[in-house]
Amino acid sequence: MAHHVLRSHGRAVPVIRGNIPEAEVGITLDQNYSFPASNSHEDRLAARRFASWHNEWFLEPVFRGVYPADMVAYLEPKGVFDKINRANIAEACVPIDFLGINYYTRNIVKHDEGNGLIDVDFVKNEEADHTLMGWEVYPDGLLHTLLYLRNAYHPPKIFITENGCAYIDPEPENGTVDDPKRVDYYRLHLDAIDKAIALDVPVAGYFAWSFMDNFEWGHGYYQRFGLHHVDFETLERTPKKSALYYRDRIAQEKAK
Repeated sequence: MAHHVLRSHGRAVPVIRGNIPEAEVGITLDQNYSFPASNSHEDRLAARRFASWHNEWFLEPVFRGVYPADMVAYLEPKGVFDKINRANIAEACVPIDFLGINYYTRNIVKHDEGNGLIDVDFVKNEEADHTLMGWEVYPDGLLHTLLYLRNAYHPPKIFITENGCAYIDPEPENGTVDDPKRVDYYRLHLDAIDKAIALDVPVAGYFAWSFMDNFEWGHGYYQRFGLHHVDFETLERTPKKSALYYRDRIAQEKAK
């Protein structure tokens, strides 16, 4: 599926440009930061494999027209390429005006022989803060990801197209919802972006996920990511304190 999605991207970009010459055209890719569960050689290789599988599997075709060499070597004996023409992935490599990334968390990775195609499993850092989705709050991972993308692929612009968190929120009171953990999440991740910009990463924009509580894929309405609380019976929207923080942070950034 990924093979054909990437080829479709390569074919779509020139069509968009041909119809709208002034358009800025790019792609958004999900990025997780990988960290080894221990300093062992096996776990370090496992973390590298997961990063290559989750991130570079898409980045390398988009920017270089090839699959990551380490993944090719690891997966070819397992028959992953038996039904696709690997050379066709060169079609994915077309000039883009920006790279969008979705970032939420990091994965702590250990080697686990026989577990899936790439023989990895994940370890939870019990001492860290986690969102309701079980995702570790790790803003440094966003900073490291942005620096890596700049150094490895040199995208002309980077947009953070998704970043946010789900928590159990209290009911609205006095016209707002008190959600201090979400406020902290946004503050820490926006601070990480500020650090990246100071280090010359070409971050051109940021989009919080999401404007309001909504239907969250396989999790239904239980996982509330919104800056605005939604009463799913009446559809009334109430700003959370994170929305007020985000508003004020935007004003602060504009004033710089």
